[in-house]
Amino acid sequence: MTNRTPLLVTIDVEGVVETGSCHSVDILDEVLADLSLPATMFVTPKVIRERTETVEQWIDDDHTVGLHIHPGRLGGDSDWLGEYGQDAIESFLEEGIAVFESNLGERPQTFRAGRWSFSDDLLRALAATGFEFDASHRPVDPCAPYTSHDVVELPLSVFGSSIFRSQFLPWNVETLPLSIDALLASSFRSIACYIATWRILATEQPYLMVGLHDYDLTSRSRRGRVERYLARVSEFTTPVTIDEFETRMAEQNH
Repeated sequence: MTNRTPLLVTIDVEGVVETGSCHSVDILDEVLADLSLPATMFVTPKVIRERTETVEQWIDDDHTVGLHIHPGRLGGDSDWLGEYGQDAIESFLEEGIAVFESNLGERPQTFRAGRWSFSDDLLRALAATGFEFDASHRPVDPCAPYTSHDVVELPLSVFGSSIFRSQFLPWNVETLPLSIDALLASSFRSIACYIATWRILATEQPYLMVGLHDYDLTSRSRRGRVERYLARVSEFTTPVTIDEFETRMAEQNH
């Protein structure tokens, strides 16, 4: 691996939840083609069913494609996966796995929970259902990858300060994930996004993980800011998928 920090572009692919439309998936596909950056997509069962050919092409193009679940959309009483016990989580996972396998012909190895809802029971359930990697953990402090219950956890890149928190009070968290679609929602927040990015890179973390959602790309102005941000940051980092990152780390450790 080069001396440049690996850039993990992670995208939660859900379609436009309010309307049930998947046209945002088509927009995401255009963005991926325009940027030519490797990415990791966490895809909901609904999108897998309705945009199977697109998701298959992402796999063929060597992007990493994992599973993304919001339990509230699968009949759950709560949309926070971390609030459920292991058995219930396994049930949600198996439902998503079945859709993944039947439409894509393979079993998912990588997972992210909706709302970054993380728990020890989630890791146990992921291990029991055959997942190798998870990217749901939003740590209080910056945290390197670790293994728990035979699952490799790739924590979100986070940042925090009183200044940043004052701009995101509705989130009610001590640290914020580098969710660039939210941070690039306005020109003012865009400044905060770049500052947070450079601060994370300056701390020499094992990677820079940025996240976004496909549905936020339906805004032309926000799409433009996201594209410019990713193009700029990729000049100073090494963009890789989660699969590529893990392969390179394994090679380094041997």
